[in-house]
Amino acid sequence: MRTFLAILRIGIFLLLSALAFVGWKAFSIWSADTKPVPTESAWSKVDVMVGEDVTLQAQFRLPYHQTPTDVIPSRIPEALVIHKPSLQWTRGKLGVDGFRDWKIQFDAVLLSDASIAGQSIAFPLTSWGKGKGNSGKVTVSLPGLTSAYAEEMPDQPALATAALKVDSPAPELAEMVEIETRWPWWIIAVFASLGIVSPLIHWLIRRLRRPSPPWETAQVELDRLGSANDDLPTLYTRLADILKTYTGSRFGCSAQASCPHEFRRLLDQVEHGSLTDEVRSRLHELLCETDAVRFAHQSASRENFAAALAPVREFVKATTPTSSSRNEPA
Repeated sequence: MRTFLAILRIGIFLLLSALAFVGWKAFSIWSADTKPVPTESAWSKVDVMVGEDVTLQAQFRLPYHQTPTDVIPSRIPEALVIHKPSLQWTRGKLGVDGFRDWKIQFDAVLLSDASIAGQSIAFPLTSWGKGKGNSGKVTVSLPGLTSAYAEEMPDQPALATAALKVDSPAPELAEMVEIETRWPWWIIAVFASLGIVSPLIHWLIRRLRRPSPPWETAQVELDRLGSANDDLPTLYTRLADILKTYTGSRFGCSAQASCPHEFRRLLDQVEHGSLTDEVRSRLHELLCETDAVRFAHQSASRENFAAALAPVREFVKATTPTSSSRNEPA
């Protein structure tokens, strides 16, 4: 039972430590408003003609509490126009470090042969628990393109003519998108886990810590004493303590500090069918023998101690209540 209790405590400690670490990690990322981490970006082709469509694919990592939106980018190079219906976000798995991988893909049209290498496109982000509106942005760095004018412009450009109209670039997103404030998932997960685990842990600890009845405790201690290798005075002292402690707990009397004669008077006051005059006398003689070995240095052997141990075992066994009488008053 003690081994199981120790294992249970270690398991509970590890579980609570893991929950605390996850909560601390998530809170530190959320409270610091950690910025996105761009990873890579590439065009579907590097040689294009002005007016020809080209596809950009980019990857980046966002903290768990930030989510990209599908609104128009907040910053676009003047030489480029994005076909908004082609904008696609791909949501990846959440890593143990609190970051999620995202992919973005969209079609664009080059409006001039001006170089776009080193320029970027910024997309607004929304964030949980950071108030209303957008909070932050992710910037996609644009790789260079080799562009040139075609000898003859096509009758039908790659995208609709309306898509080639360029709006004035805005340094920041002018329109604030109002979103519903939500609790981060980790807060909900931690509270849900604690709400489920805490009552179970409390119930198990109370059940395991429930004191054993005195007869079970006495039987265990007598078994240990029977296999102990201490010196005889110590063994007799422990035997007397077990007898007095059990008698006090079983019959509700103060027997621990009693001398042999006082212990006999306590037994005489106890009304129990198994406590005959013969049993009372044997226990009284046992305590007298114990005091003689402890204080008068009376010689004794292991056989004498084994003989002294037997009546205490019989006394505990005889006074152990049956299943039908354990609720009866002593």
